[in-house]
Amino acid sequence: MESASQFLESYASFYRTFRRTNEEFFSNLQLPTRSDIARVAELVIAVEDKVEQIEDTIEDFEDNYTKAVPGNLDERLVHVEKKLDALSASLQELTTADDLEKRLDRVESKLDKLLVALEKIEAKEPQRNPKPATLTSRRTQEAKRESSKNQTLPAETESVSRRTK
Repeated sequence: MESASQFLESYASFYRTFRRTNEEFFSNLQLPTRSDIARVAELVIAVEDKVEQIEDTIEDFEDNYTKAVPGNLDERLVHVEKKLDALSASLQELTTADDLEKRLDRVESKLDKLLVALEKIEAKEPQRNPKPATLTSRRTQEAKRESSKNQTLPAETESVSRRTK
């Protein structure tokens, strides 16, 4: 038995030396050894496990996402498009109102110029004919009353308040 024990010890020693020498030889030739291949196999298995975990996570996310999203996306898109159309129409109405306000301001300025011109004419006419001046002054007073009535309209009050801002 002792001889078998010594034989096994010498064999194990020889095997270790041979394996070390073999690994050095293969590494010098840049060829993979058994231990290199074993390490690569362990890394591949670890990567496969991680890929499976990622796939499971993605599947869970997809399942939860479809449950979390309420309704059909097409219906939601149509609803958003309707809101955009309504906003566009409102914006168009606002621009139309602004245009009308500008036109009204121009008309008011022209009326103011006419009123000033009438007052100048009225101021010159009393010097020429005192009697017809009373008719003209009556007309001017009536025109002033009409313009003051027109100026108190709500639409015009708004335009005046907008101009002062």
